Amino acid sequence: MYRNIGKKIHILAIILAALSFAGFLTAAVIFLLAALKAEAGTTVRAAGLEGAGLFFALSLLSPLFSWVLYGFGSLVDASERQAEQEKEIRDLL
Repeated sequence: MYRNIGKKIHILAIILAALSFAGFLTAAVIFLLAALKAEAGTTVRAAGLEGAGLFFALSLLSPLFSWVLYGFGSLVDASERQAEQEKEIRDLL
């Protein structure tokens, strides 16, 4: 379970980025459809358009938040490689 954990963290970061993008984009479409079904000039239509814009912006920005998790996976991967190299050097000495 704990073997190659850096790669698993990378995969988790990619999956979370894709799911957050899809979820926010779906919410934006739902808000947009609700706004288009509402009568013109109502506050429901304005709120729907604002919600659609907000969730569309979040769908574009949310994958950026997974970079921190991806970077942590890279850090774990690099530290595992460094520990293996130090063990090899210790074994040679």
